[in-house]
Amino acid sequence: MPVWSRKDAGPRVPRTVLAVLGSLAWSAPSEATTCTSYDAAALVSECMAEEINESSGIAWSRTRRGIWFSHNDAGGVAVLHAFDLSGEHVDTHVVTDAEFQDWEDLSYGPCPEGSDAEHCLYIADVGDNARTREEVQIYVVAEPGEGEDAPVLATWRLTWPESPRDTEAVAVHPCTGQIYLVTKERMESEDAPRVARAPLEPTGLDATAEVEVLTELAVGEWPSPGAFTGADWSPAGDRFIARNYDSGWEWVTDPDDPDAHWGEIPTRVMLHEQGQGESIAYRHEGGLLTTTEGVPMLIAEVPCVESEEFEGCAAEVDWGPIDTGGTDTSEDTSPAGDSGDSGPGDDGGSGTGDDGGTGTADGDSGGGALTPADPGGCGCNSGAASLWWLLPVFLARRRREGLRPQPGQL
Repeated sequence: MPVWSRKDAGPRVPRTVLAVLGSLAWSAPSEATTCTSYDAAALVSECMAEEINESSGIAWSRTRRGIWFSHNDAGGVAVLHAFDLSGEHVDTHVVTDAEFQDWEDLSYGPCPEGSDAEHCLYIADVGDNARTREEVQIYVVAEPGEGEDAPVLATWRLTWPESPRDTEAVAVHPCTGQIYLVTKERMESEDAPRVARAPLEPTGLDATAEVEVLTELAVGEWPSPGAFTGADWSPAGDRFIARNYDSGWEWVTDPDDPDAHWGEIPTRVMLHEQGQGESIAYRHEGGLLTTTEGVPMLIAEVPCVESEEFEGCAAEVDWGPIDTGGTDTSEDTSPAGDSGDSGPGDDGGSGTGDDGGTGTADGDSGGGALTPADPGGCGCNSGAASLWWLLPVFLARRRREGLRPQPGQL
């Protein structure tokens, strides 16, 4: 099994801290943080870009601070859209050598063995409302930089045993690179959602492979789970979440035994009441981000209020040196549910590991409970990292219970 290597950096911080940190590159502590308790979901912003009119999957950039990627649903073209949490459409990246039938989900994952890429995105062209597709595809591209196209690096051509299945929830395990699929069974259907996984090795363009069905989820024991429209693994590999239109369903998972949890009843996480939501992703320091189809695209979060250190397979990121320019970001611009807790991994608060819910108090806007470490663990050896724990002094803010931000309040 290859060991996947990635790099790390951290959020933007107020000028008072920047004066101390200077232009040193960021190196986070070796332990990941994982969210153990969520706050109420809240609206972050609205994206008015006509280009993103059917957001169906999201993933955060490991190389461009504050950037998220999304794609449209069926009827679109083979492109990835980059946006930030202020709701600005930042870039369009053409995915070359890929077909577009029904793109349904987007995940970050390890890059294919033998490629030169360090950070990769998996695009799931797996939707099949009519259940007539004889095969579906999953494409891997290197995460595109500003103004770049995204050529396909690897392809899976997949079939379902017995008969085609409509699938919208796909996630890639951050430790193994294994692709997991959860079928979308409509509420009126008597079929239970199936969990399947693809072969570890890509098939290429000239072959197909059958997915391995692991289990059928016992959703009859849950409170109205409905149809699954998106999924994600936490970057530490210790949480898996699948969503329907109003709720997320989260399992605590073992990175060393990724399939041991499927028989357990997951915890329900209430999402923002945002209409047709089909995407979900873990944020960099805990919490979740979701988007909706339609214009405006509603960007919402489920902030993390309690977290703990976890030594999983959390990845490093390549955000590079701290940006010492730009506007003063010391003003409180966090979204609702900001706890102000200065403990590590507080998603909404501006303490150690503020996820940057608004894109101003911190440049992250990334997904997942991640204070990065490679699968073998990495240290925090830079001077900048040693000052990470001073951030709560500068960044602690009042908790604002129940206050939800309005669009543009970033």
